Amino acid sequence: VGFLVSLLMFVMSMIKLGRKTKFIVCFIFLSLYCFICGFTASVMRASLMCIIMLFSNMIGDEYDSLNALGLAGIFILLIFPRDLFSLGFQLSFVCVFMIITLADRLTKCLVGWKISRVIASPISISLCTTVGSALILANSFNELSLLGVLSNLIVIPMFSVVYPFMFVITLVGMIIPFFARILFIPEIILHLIKLIATGVASIKFSTFRIFDLGYAIFFIFLIFAFELKYLMC
Repeated sequence: VGFLVSLLMFVMSMIKLGRKTKFIVCFIFLSLYCFICGFTASVMRASLMCIIMLFSNMIGDEYDSLNALGLAGIFILLIFPRDLFSLGFQLSFVCVFMIITLADRLTKCLVGWKISRVIASPISISLCTTVGSALILANSFNELSLLGVLSNLIVIPMFSVVYPFMFVITLVGMIIPFFARILFIPEIILHLIKLIATGVASIKFSTFRIFDLGYAIFFIFLIFAFELKYLMC
């Protein structure tokens, strides 16, 4: 969603459209994209946060990612209340919450340990998403992943590169069919990502069984993450 909005904003900036027009175009585009994706929780969450960010930019107000996340959650649950019990909804919102509250502080700690920010930032995001997803998956499947952080450090950058490439080639291929043949390159990378994920999952010590943590522990950890960002020095 971020890539699509960035691409759309770039095109509209070249045409020199106003803020209000950009917002309306992005709103319509993201609404159609959510419809195409079947209004899945993760796509709706990302789209709503983008819409809130664009609206803040249009009216000249400050954008707050945590408030945007909360508003997106409220909006989705008002329309699809059952999504609260959906694993996709829980994973999407909790992982983003963890990134918002902990990633920046963790990155600063790693940089303080003389680790380059280029490396520290993806490590921080990987750790945050791994911890966030572990809280949900432990309650759902009673399992925790030990190697998830390492595999994410490889898989996430690969997918971040292959998706824009795949999108652009598909778009160009619709105009010039010959370019569609180049899609075999992202297909190879996607297969490689799948092999890495299944390979890590097949390692015996990559996961271990755990007792049911319960949602009480889960919420206590979220409150701690919130306090760490906004209340602690």
